[in-house]
Amino acid sequence: MGHELLEITRKVEDECCYLSQLIMVCSIDDGKALHQMYGVDLSKIIEVPNGVDLEKVNYVEIEKRYLNKQKLGLAGSFTAIFLGSWHSPNLEAVRHILKMAQELPNVNFLVIGSVGLAFRDEQRPANVGFMGAVDEETKDTAFELVDVALNPVTFGSGTNLKMLEYFASGIPVISTPIGARGLGIKDGKHCVVVELEKFSEAIAHIKYEDLATRQMRVESARRYVEENFDWQAIANNFIHEITDKFFDFKD
Repeated sequence: MGHELLEITRKVEDECCYLSQLIMVCSIDDGKALHQMYGVDLSKIIEVPNGVDLEKVNYVEIEKRYLNKQKLGLAGSFTAIFLGSWHSPNLEAVRHILKMAQELPNVNFLVIGSVGLAFRDEQRPANVGFMGAVDEETKDTAFELVDVALNPVTFGSGTNLKMLEYFASGIPVISTPIGARGLGIKDGKHCVVVELEKFSEAIAHIKYEDLATRQMRVESARRYVEENFDWQAIANNFIHEITDKFFDFKD
C-alpha cells in the first residue's frame, strides 16, 4: 500500500509540474531535483527561500551574551543549543549530539523543540538537557544565553529554518554541509561548516576562540540574513523575478 501511495504521489507531482506555468522552490537544489525527476523546464522555476521575520528576533552580541551568563552565575559554562521539531533528520541529529556530549563532558548541550520528546524515556549524558516544545519567550531567553548553535543534520531537502534563526539571533553556528544546503553561506565567513565527524573538534575550537573573531562571524551572518532572507527582501525579489518572466510593461 505504501508503494502504491508513493506512485500516486509521484504521478500527481509529475502532472502538477507539467501543467504549472510557475514553480516556486525553497532552494535551487530542489528545482534541480524536480528537473531530474520530471523533466521540468528550469526556466519556470523560481527560488523563493524560507525567511525570517527580523523584527521578532532579538539579536544579541557576543559580549552581551557573556554578561547575560555572568548575571545568572553561568560565566564559567559553555552551552551548545539545537532547535528542532519531531522530524526524522532532527531525530538523527540529536542522536549525534548525544555522542558528542560523551566526547565533550565540559560542554552543556541544550535541545529545544518537540524533537526532545522522542528521547524522554532514554538515558542520556548528564550534560544534555531537553526542554521540549516551548513558547517564544522561553526560546528567546535560551537564545540570549547560549554560546554556539548546532545543526548536525545529515539528510533532508529544502533549507533549514533553524539556521536563519541562529544567524538572526547572533549565535555562532556550526553546521554540516547538508544543514547549510541551499543558503549560499560560506564556511568561516558566516559560520563553521564541517562534516559530522569533525563536530566535536569544531565545538572545542570555538569554545576557546577569541571573542572578536566570533563577533565578526555573527555580524557577517546577521547581515547576510538581512540582505537575503528577510521576508520583505524575499517578497521584493519574487515580485521582480515574476515581473521579468511573465509580464511585459513596455506597452
